[in-house]
Amino acid sequence: GLLTALPAIWLVSNGGSGLRGASHADVVNGLLAGLGFGTQFAALGQIPEQGGLIPLAVSQVVSVVAIVMGALVLSAPWVPRDRFSQLGAVAGLLAGVATVCFQLAVQDGLLTLAAVVASLYPVVTVLLAAMVLRGRIGRAQGVGLALAATAITLIATSRTAMA
Repeated sequence: GLLTALPAIWLVSNGGSGLRGASHADVVNGLLAGLGFGTQFAALGQIPEQGGLIPLAVSQVVSVVAIVMGALVLSAPWVPRDRFSQLGAVAGLLAGVATVCFQLAVQDGLLTLAAVVASLYPVVTVLLAAMVLRGRIGRAQGVGLALAATAITLIATSRTAMA
């Protein structure tokens, strides 16, 4: 399942364009984002089970304070007023819920499995773009989606068999 997830993440994320259409900045941004997510997942994996969800609550509070402070410094509104800002706030709340689910999965099982499954988040983005925005799923992305479904199935069934 883990080996199947790696090409799935690549195919779904880059839309099948590979590095041909990517600029230097795109590659650097992608690597930095991957490094950031990997660091976050590894750090969350270090929270002892007895710590519960308190470290995540502290992290969320710090994030909100940083956003409010940044908005105040820039003299920008920090309360979402328009539709897009409200959707952004909903996305932030869902990201918080996802982080809690990740932490619970890490406390219950292996960090490696939880991190790989969490890394499949571009699948949701591509599917939402196809459903909501009527975006076209390319051939490579379709293969990536099929591989992602296979990876999740393999990981879930192997985890169930181990329990």
